[in-house]
Amino acid sequence: MAVPNRPTFATTGETVQRGVLEIEYGFDLADGHQNMNGLLKFGLSKNLELRLANNPFERDNGVAGLSDSGAGVKFKVFPQKDARPTFSIFTRRRCLPRPRAWAPARLAIPSNSC
Repeated sequence: MAVPNRPTFATTGETVQRGVLEIEYGFDLADGHQNMNGLLKFGLSKNLELRLANNPFERDNGVAGLSDSGAGVKFKVFPQKDARPTFSIFTRRRCLPRPRAWAPARLAIPSNSC
């Protein structure tokens, strides 16, 4: 079963099944802004998934550069039962921030790293 987390889909509380690697990549295109974004999800256990997010390319008002990557986990606290929905906790941390020399001038540059 696929567990999509795309901007045009609702973000689900479900986690990827144990041992399954799910890959999502797409493009955001708007007037003056384009980027490529991706998410790798791996089911570590029945209720825990590892997530690696990557935006390898970003262009904003004609200035192009590399974007950030990040890592995180999603933990399913309890599954859906009758009228109670699935409830999960998700956290992530930016890793490998883009070098300042490559960063588009109008984009915020995070100072944190893993």
